[in-house]
Amino acid sequence: MMPNQASENSLVNRLSAPFCAVVDAAVCPQVFQAIDDDALATHRLYWGKMGEIHHSLSPYLLVNPSIDWLVTLSEEQPNWGIAFVFDDPLINQDEESLFIRAKRFWQTWIQVKDTYQQTVLLRLFDRQVFQALWQASSDTEKQALSGPFKYALFGTLNDTEGETLPLRPESAEKATCPPLPRALSEAQYAALLNLSLPKQYQAYKTHLQTHHERTQAWSETQWTQFIETGVSEASANGFQQQQDIVRFLSLKIELGDTFYQEAWAQKIITRPIIDGQKTPMDRLFEQALILLDKESSSS
Repeated sequence: MMPNQASENSLVNRLSAPFCAVVDAAVCPQVFQAIDDDALATHRLYWGKMGEIHHSLSPYLLVNPSIDWLVTLSEEQPNWGIAFVFDDPLINQDEESLFIRAKRFWQTWIQVKDTYQQTVLLRLFDRQVFQALWQASSDTEKQALSGPFKYALFGTLNDTEGETLPLRPESAEKATCPPLPRALSEAQYAALLNLSLPKQYQAYKTHLQTHHERTQAWSETQWTQFIETGVSEASANGFQQQQDIVRFLSLKIELGDTFYQEAWAQKIITRPIIDGQKTPMDRLFEQALILLDKESSSS
């Protein structure tokens, strides 16, 4: 279900119920003014060394903050984070209990496993990320995303501009701590990839233009076709990490579109990975440099 316009749902009235706000400090440093200095670590959702090093980038959790303050914050920065209204069975719990429950839930979503079993940070407090995951989730997965909350509130928190999304809260009695880190389904991971691809493709393009002069005259159509095809080929040959993909694309430019099909490349790609040795891409890149040096010497 897509979010409805808040004017149809009296969004501000929903904030009169117990709710929490997850505020992105990276775009809203104002959050530090709403928390006592000695309580910052408690409200921070990044923990341990990660929280200490990236305290200015962490999301911060507030339970029942001033509605006027939050509305003003959301008007100044619509991408401030997300507010969540607690489910009805929890409305009589004290604020400390609600805070503990919300923090426990949120910290299970800070780090997740992608479909390649890599642990990654997830910006679930970003409205685009939350909505993309929600739309890609099964009913059971939507319950896991909802946790103890019945509504998510996005954007500018007034009754003319904001959005509200009805959730599917887990029963407090049935809620259990999931195996951590949580694992994204293929559909959820694909949704996140589709969300990030335009930015990632632009990053690939910028890098390649900087290091390969011949590409600077390419049209946008050429770039799109080259990157989409190259990313697909890289993935099919076992290269899914961004740093490996950009090197795969570099090799296509220098050695030709089908370099990976040649015998020397296939020997490296299909060789089993042995712990402690260089990665397939390291070895592929190393051999490619040797070939390019030979070509340069003979020309």
